[in-house]
Parts: sequence; C-alpha cells; structure tokens
Amino acid sequence: LVCVVPISNQNKAASDRGPHRSILLPPFRQSAHFQQDQATKPPTRTIALSRDKMLPLGALLLLFGAEGAAAGEALPVGRKAPGAGEEASAVGTSNVHCTSTKGSFTIEMHPEWAPIGAERFLALVREGAYDGTVIYRVVRRGPERAPEAVQFGFIRDEALRRKWQREPNLKDDPQIFANPNFHRGMISFAGGGPNTRSTDVFITFMTGNANGTPRAPWETPFGIIDEEGLRAIGAFGGVGDLAMLGGDAPDLGKGYEALKTSHPNIDYLGKCTLVAAHPAPPTSSPTHVSGVTTTGPTSVRLFTVVGDDHVVVPTTLGYWVLLGGVMVIASIGGCVAFGARYRLGIVRKVHGI
Repeated sequence: LVCVVPISNQNKAASDRGPHRSILLPPFRQSAHFQQDQATKPPTRTIALSRDKMLPLGALLLLFGAEGAAAGEALPVGRKAPGAGEEASAVGTSNVHCTSTKGSFTIEMHPEWAPIGAERFLALVREGAYDGTVIYRVVRRGPERAPEAVQFGFIRDEALRRKWQREPNLKDDPQIFANPNFHRGMISFAGGGPNTRSTDVFITFMTGNANGTPRAPWETPFGIIDEEGLRAIGAFGGVGDLAMLGGDAPDLGKGYEALKTSHPNIDYLGKCTLVAAHPAPPTSSPTHVSGVTTTGPTSVRLFTVVGDDHVVVPTTLGYWVLLGGVMVIASIGGCVAFGARYRLGIVRKVHGI
C-alpha cells in the first residue's frame, strides 16, 4: 500500500499524526545510483499511514477493485507463476543469451507476462546496455549461504548510461500471477516505488510471494532462466547485499574503476545478445546437379547423391520426369519432321517436281 505526499512534508506529516507504522520499500529496490538517476526526474513521494487509517483505506481499495472488476477493467489474472518451459511464448519472440565470468545463461523471454518491461529490457539488450555490467548485488541467506537473488543494471558505458538516465521511468505492468507471484529463476525490473523501473533488474532463486502480500506492484517478471543457467548465476559472488540493508555492495557512484580495488572478486556479465526463442520453420534445401538446381523437400527431389564418390542418380520421380521429357522431345521432333515433309510435298506439287 503506497500513498503520495510531498517528501518535504513527510516528516512533518508523520509528527503531526503521532505514532504510525512505517511502510518499508521491498528488498529488490534500485541500488545507490538510483537516487542519482532520479535527480533530474520528479521526486517519488511516500507517506506512512497511521494504524487507524490503514483498515478503512484498505476497505475502500477493495471496494473500488470489486467495482472495477464488475465494469470489465483489466485486473490480475491470478494464476500461479509458471516455471521455466511451462508456458510457450509467442512465435517470433526473442530470448536473451548472456555470457558472464561464471558461465552463460539464457533468459526465456515472455513479453505476455509484462509487455512494458519486456520491451524495455529487449531495447536495452539491443543497445548493449548490459554488456560488461557488474553484478553489484548478491543476496544469500541461511547457514548454507544459498543464493536468493542477484541484481545488475548499472550501465558500464557512461554515454549510454546518461542516455538511459534521461529516459522516463516505466509505468508498472499489470500483475498477472498470484500464490506464488514469482517462480524460481524469474527476472524482473527492480524499483524504488510505483512507476520507477529504469535499467536495474534482479533474478530470484525463490518461488513464493515476493515481498509479502500485497507485493510491490512494480515487480513483474518478464522472463525466466532454467536450472542450467541458474547454476552459473548462483555462482556469482565477491559482493553481498545493498549497503542500506547492511551488506557490502559497492558505491557505484565511484564508477567502474573503483571496483577493481573495493571489490576485486566481483563478477560481471560479458555480452548479452538476442537469440530466436523458437526454431525456424523448415525451408527447402537446394540440390545442385550439373548446373541445374532443384529445390524442395526430400520427397520431391529429382536427383540425389549416393556413395562416397557422390554419384548423382535420379530419384523415382526423377526417372519419370526424365522419361516424360524424352517423350516430349520425341513428340516435338516428330512434329517437326512431319511438318517439314508436308511443306516439301506442297512445294513439289506447286512446281510440278
């Protein structure tokens, strides 16, 4: 639940209302450089609501939500988040293959899950925004230090970074998954509040309701990585959680050169490229025979190559075509011969020869 008031009045409003419950941002928020990126954009405004106002406001939201559903407005589908390979994307969809210091992985893209986010991510990949970027956040929990999430998106090329900083933040995609809303391996943009997605993304290793319920509306998966890819991603290290959450993530404001000293063992992406999500439909393959090219499936080829010596022999259809060709040529020859004799007879008759 997020409401908006001017930031400059936030502390005053809180003190005027007395005790209140703080509403924390989710763990997958933007990194420290996010605040720098927002300097030229309208400020995000938040307020903490008092306990006695939370329930009435929640009831109103539920009421208006029910009315919206009755009016036929687009609302979350509410199906469970699927695993890798469980849902097929549309024909023509491009996946994203990335190399890294720990191995390669492929992101199975699903624009139908989050059209706005998927379009932005693919545009960033096309421009090379994630090439060479640092994995600046690796969240691990428990005694086994199992990975929970990794995060990246601080563009390495300064000119390209400035370009995307000038781009407006994305509007939130509609939520379509619930219970769970995230599946292990899903990738989503990170954010610092509603409509704040920019270039930072995270990959989760957990299946469940991210950030509790209700979840952060800006966290909408647009793709998923299979287990083979997650093995490479799970090996990322050399860094922990964000500094604001008690971790040792780097201060990205100091730039990439500083990482060589502050985090010498940190991991990086290599290059991310678009790959076809679906195999290309079969096409006819050409067969070259003595300067003649025939195309088509194997079943309609006229000639085939056999043996180690690559001897060209006709197929059954080829024999019939050759026979038909011989008959046609013979018929034409016969007609020509008959015509010639007929003309010769006319000439002889006219001249009395």
